[in-house]
Amino acid sequence: MGKTDYAYAVTAVRVRENRLLKSADLEHLTEATSVSAVMEFLRTHGWQIPAGSVDIASALRNELVRTWEFLEETAPDISILDALILRKDYHNLKAAIKSSLAGIEINTYFLSPGTVPQDLIRDAVKARDFSTLPPPMNVVGEEAYDVLVRTGDGQLADIIIDRAALNDILAAARRSGNPLLIGLQELFCTAADIKTAFRASRMHKSAEFLDRAISSVGKPDREKLIESAAAGEAALLTWLRQTEYAEATALLSQSPAAFEKWCDDKAVAMTEDVKYMFFGPEPLIAYYLAKEAEIKNLRILLTALENDLPFDHVRERMRRMYA
Repeated sequence: MGKTDYAYAVTAVRVRENRLLKSADLEHLTEATSVSAVMEFLRTHGWQIPAGSVDIASALRNELVRTWEFLEETAPDISILDALILRKDYHNLKAAIKSSLAGIEINTYFLSPGTVPQDLIRDAVKARDFSTLPPPMNVVGEEAYDVLVRTGDGQLADIIIDRAALNDILAAARRSGNPLLIGLQELFCTAADIKTAFRASRMHKSAEFLDRAISSVGKPDREKLIESAAAGEAALLTWLRQTEYAEATALLSQSPAAFEKWCDDKAVAMTEDVKYMFFGPEPLIAYYLAKEAEIKNLRILLTALENDLPFDHVRERMRRMYA
């Protein structure tokens, strides 16, 4: 598919970008005195929130779903963007398996949007028949379910699904052939592996555990990541300081949340030049990431508002804005 096939979609995205919240908007919202005031502000910026509603959690979820539905309607081939939301499919698989075995409604903790219909995941888990799921979810689902039934080891089931998710996300990005999408997902998957290695190093996990938990992304060097993490936290941080993630290493030792913010900000920074592109899927990719950042910032702000936290605390955690 040629880049010019995205001309209509890019034009539609440019119009939508005008509705994205600016840094000044978020600064204004730090002065809000109630959740309802924030909701009203969002309505004036094009969010479809029923009058009188104060269910902000649903509003945030629904806005992201509507963003994806908009991209589905305008993109000539939405599958090229699948790597952006595949992680929710694997989250839903994990949630369905655990909920089923705990006797909870299977779709209680499902997330949207995803590439696999939620009913398909629910029915597969309910019937204990994972063959109906697309590969590699079918194999991974059966393995994780079997592990939980036989051993009750929720952590092992998690790493089986999480590692498969990272491998599948990066494979989808590479199939797209889009350099921006590949770079973004390499960043996302590598960050996830580094966080896993960091937690494992603090818990003194073995190299065997790490070999099973770390994905096949390969950046930074997978074997070195496993070896250093198995040697302990100090060894891991020393090695990471020699990689392209040296800047983030100090933040990782400070707090995983600070490291995640660095990764999110780096992802948005990678899309900055997209503002000057008029063809191709890149503006659609950038717009979806911008919406995710916007929603994360609103969630941080609203959590502070609901818990009466100082807004200086909020500003430190705000993600970089695309708009």
